Amino acid sequence: MNLPMYENMRKLIQTPHDAYINQLQALVNDRWENSTQTSSIIYQQSAIGSDVYNQVDISVDTAIDIGTGFKKGDDFKVFSHKDISAVVPLGLLYRTDNDYWICINTNEFESPTNSIEVRRCNNIMKWVDPQNGYVHQEWCAIDYELSSPQPVKDKDIVVASGHIFVLVQGNENTLALKKNQRFIFNGQPYKLMAYQTLLNGDKNVTTSTLLYLDMYLDITKPSDDLVNNIANATDYVYDITIQPDVSQQVSGFNGQVSATITLNDDIVTRDVVWSGNEFVNINEDGSYKLVGSAGDVATINAIIDGNPNLVATCSIAIVDVVADSFDIVIEPAFEEVRQKLPQTFSVYLYNNGVRLDDEITWGYSGLSQEYFSLVQNDHEFTLSVNQFANDPLTLTFSAEVATKTIDIWLKPLF
Repeated sequence: MNLPMYENMRKLIQTPHDAYINQLQALVNDRWENSTQTSSIIYQQSAIGSDVYNQVDISVDTAIDIGTGFKKGDDFKVFSHKDISAVVPLGLLYRTDNDYWICINTNEFESPTNSIEVRRCNNIMKWVDPQNGYVHQEWCAIDYELSSPQPVKDKDIVVASGHIFVLVQGNENTLALKKNQRFIFNGQPYKLMAYQTLLNGDKNVTTSTLLYLDMYLDITKPSDDLVNNIANATDYVYDITIQPDVSQQVSGFNGQVSATITLNDDIVTRDVVWSGNEFVNINEDGSYKLVGSAGDVATINAIIDGNPNLVATCSIAIVDVVADSFDIVIEPAFEEVRQKLPQTFSVYLYNNGVRLDDEITWGYSGLSQEYFSLVQNDHEFTLSVNQFANDPLTLTFSAEVATKTIDIWLKPLF
């Protein structure tokens, strides 16, 4: 029998659980403003590891120690969302006017409301990424107790011993931390000895989003930045430059730029991210086209992938008539060659980003030819090491209008 009105009515019938939850949510909504605990402006991290925070409606309450029944200090609070169905993972961060808070406990299982316990973050972990030089920063909570104050003795050195626990969010950056990695808190260096990464939120979560780090007091090193609290700050100093040098070109010009990256003055290979302003279209390989008009200035930026704070910039003035600006470009850039591993490279003369086929000649100084061999095939060169040396080989490449000199170290295979 077809009873459409009855079928529609059945769809409106709620289970006792759903009815209670809906009524409770309506009660919370109705009385939300009639409270002294809902006046704080609080922002919630959009996801674990995100830098985006969104304002949310939160009721703030005092945290109680279940064991003693006494109120905990102001470093601990209970946050209750206006949306009682909100689910919060452990380790999620919240931001208020003066502080950051980290979720350390939830009340999700079989509870009509999902209140969470948060702890105030009282310090910042900072460390340098060895792959790109970026200084990571993570808000953390250092436990109150500083234990083991007696000195540690061994045959080499006597150092003070201080032991702390650090709570921090488990995200892509913190889960990559290594044992013996060093950190500085308020001018005091600590070394990471162990970390607790075994506390998964549930059976569907394979990584912990709340980490407990075990650290011990360490000795100060010359590379430490005690002012900005960055350990080993000068161990990974990166620099990036763009070549060829293009000062001006006409609208519609198509060119190619490349980047040279150095780590502590040694050339290294890293991924580069290219970008430009509205007067240039640039691709991920460094090829570009000027789309502005005469009088505009096209700006090309290059950064090491993962470190937006280190930027190399090339500014190209768009003109009607281009003045000559010559430059010799060697690609790829290199500073050393090892025995049995010849280095092949190209040398071209450029005029404001335009590659020319002018003849390139070369010369050398610093070492005799018994140490190396250099084979030229038009603009392609192959440098081989016959004997390694303690002094650099100086190579000079010349065209009729420009000269470039580089120093190359000849090294053994191992």
